[in-house]
Amino acid sequence: MMQWMKNIICSICILGALMHILPDSAYRKYVNFYVGLLIILMVLQPLISVFSLDETFTKTLQIQELKRELSELNLTWEGLEDLGTKRVEEAWKEELETQITEAAKACEFEVSKINIELQTGEDGNIAAVSVSLQVTPLYPSKDNAQEKKAELYEMIMDVYEIERDQIQITVWE
Repeated sequence: MMQWMKNIICSICILGALMHILPDSAYRKYVNFYVGLLIILMVLQPLISVFSLDETFTKTLQIQELKRELSELNLTWEGLEDLGTKRVEEAWKEELETQITEAAKACEFEVSKINIELQTGEDGNIAAVSVSLQVTPLYPSKDNAQEKKAELYEMIMDVYEIERDQIQITVWE
């Protein structure tokens, strides 16, 4: 508790000094806003820890980051359609593999094998995606492997908008 109060006091001092260093500009009100948010988060940190909201917040943040990366990837896909569909498709699959591997790590799995199948429509855009994973738990002593597997299913379905029947996850223990 004492360390928490020290952190808040030190942060307020540092941020106050930063505010005095900034020149008078139009951005000052935005800096004030974000500094206020930061201080509020620091004050609420013990409550967040007590109610285990930090884990939920982290997972939500990871999902939002994966969705943002996917939308950037889709924009890149649309802009590069004319350059060689096969090459762009392979790059898209590699990026998707990387993102799904990160999602598996967030669910406490290590990916040993991943296979992604893309089906393109008549217009050349991706119409369907099938994902097949073989994973091993990072912490094999835990009994909640099925819960984590369901969580990984949900994350993949939510982020990539893939139907459950197009996802296959095999857990190797």
